[in-house]
Amino acid sequence: EGVKHSVASPHIRPAHVVLDWRLTENLPADITAHSGFDALCQAIESIWSINANETSLMYAEEALQLVFNNLENAFVGATPENREALMRGANLAGRAIDITFTTAPHALSYPVTSEYGVPHGVAVALFIVPILSYNSEVSTADCADPRGPETTSRRINRIVQLLGCENVIAAADRLWQMLDRLQCPRRLRDVGVTTAEQVQAIAGKVNAERLANNPRRIPADALSRLLEGLI
Repeated sequence: EGVKHSVASPHIRPAHVVLDWRLTENLPADITAHSGFDALCQAIESIWSINANETSLMYAEEALQLVFNNLENAFVGATPENREALMRGANLAGRAIDITFTTAPHALSYPVTSEYGVPHGVAVALFIVPILSYNSEVSTADCADPRGPETTSRRINRIVQLLGCENVIAAADRLWQMLDRLQCPRRLRDVGVTTAEQVQAIAGKVNAERLANNPRRIPADALSRLLEGLI
């Protein structure tokens, strides 16, 4: 029916993994960018997820550092060190979201991928900056994390710090710059979404299960405004 679903179970968790950068040696630059940004978003989302704990934060913070510090270099001319760091970062990001699950950017990305054929990492990347900005304004009234908005604010500040920035605005700008350098689109219109009707169709197919993990609630009107602002 054109709907992308997530499947999670302890029965599909591997007992062993092979992390050998040579398996990605001939990976095209665009696939490196798309999969790398997916791992970056996984790490960011895991840090602010309402399900985050000490173990997931340890995985996610290291993952964010590894991917952020190596992805751009891997895109333009990867060294073995870049490839190895990205592979370790992606693995750690996966281990983090195995605990916390993903949040709003992934929830919003699903219909963009299923309806418009946009690669998963590109679809997620479209939403990471707007949701970073949105979550940074969390309040007691709309906080979904039972630990309160102070916890979310600390997590956002940690993300900003790991991105080498002083505030959310600078972090958002840095992520936009990274998207540009990786030749990924910034706007929904760049992937074929140009009308309010299309936006509403996307809003109607957002993955509610993943959206519920976001630390700031996103009611329907806020969701529509967020999507329309990306056209």
